[in-house]
Amino acid sequence: MSASDDLSKLSDRAAQAEKSVEAAKGKGQAALKAQADASRKAAAAHASSLEKDAAAGGADAKAKAAGLEVKSADSWSDMKTQWGEHVARLHDKHDQAKADLGAKHVEHQAEVAERDAEHAVKFAYCAVEEAESACLDAIRARAAADDPKTAQSLATA
Repeated sequence: MSASDDLSKLSDRAAQAEKSVEAAKGKGQAALKAQADASRKAAAAHASSLEKDAAAGGADAKAKAAGLEVKSADSWSDMKTQWGEHVARLHDKHDQAKADLGAKHVEHQAEVAERDAEHAVKFAYCAVEEAESACLDAIRARAAADDPKTAQSLATA
């Protein structure tokens, strides 16, 4: 799948998530819990798929261009680890909120969750920008591979 297709898929998924969150405003607690659990399961499945893709992609990357691509894989691996820790902390916060159901506490947790959601959206925005930059670099590198003079100037730059 091309990077352009990936960006289109990300845009479609973001629109779907926005509709889902909007529809959730009118649901009861049980339906919201079920929807949140289903969303968590889908996110875990997607993360597992990403891990498999990263492992397979890591082997291909080493074979094709050892230094640069290994560094890139390591960076994404670190980011994935940090993101996983962030998600785990969010889940811990959620579990703690369930223990104390005082109205004031629940309202405070909702505000924290809203801020976390805003931060996650900002993170996704940055990830899209980084993906665009990486795609443009890949296009530039492919173009350079087709033109020996450009390839030589990139190698010395």
